[in-house]
Amino acid sequence: MKAKYVKDCLNEKFKQDTDAVKDMGIGYTKRTVNSKSFKILQFIESKGEEGASLKEIQYFIWTELDGYTPESFYTKSRSYKEWGTNKIRLGQRKTRGHWNTQLFGGSHYHTGLLHKYCEQNPKTHKWIIKKMPKPKENMYDWKKWN
Repeated sequence: MKAKYVKDCLNEKFKQDTDAVKDMGIGYTKRTVNSKSFKILQFIESKGEEGASLKEIQYFIWTELDGYTPESFYTKSRSYKEWGTNKIRLGQRKTRGHWNTQLFGGSHYHTGLLHKYCEQNPKTHKWIIKKMPKPKENMYDWKKWN
């Protein structure tokens, strides 16, 4: 009921012949087998019992799904930290947090892909597929706000 009200308000505001909700991508949370989220889970599944580390998953997203070069994945940031009289270069990867909200979720957003469909191997700390989503299944459990 609430979604229909929002849709009607958007269509009325935009005064278009097209569906404003569809054009803006709002409200369509069903995932298909061609989505990035599903391809990430297929990648983790292809690793088998060994599993995939977070860095391997981020590398796959960066190079295969987003189309960037492998060299750009490993570029370091040039941030410095004052430590007494010395400057220390931190040198973390710029891509260190790439896709972390989608993979792990957030306190106010949704359950992440890794927590919902994977489990972590206690010895290697790599992610192993627990179950694959069904086609057209809602892959994210959105949290209700207070």
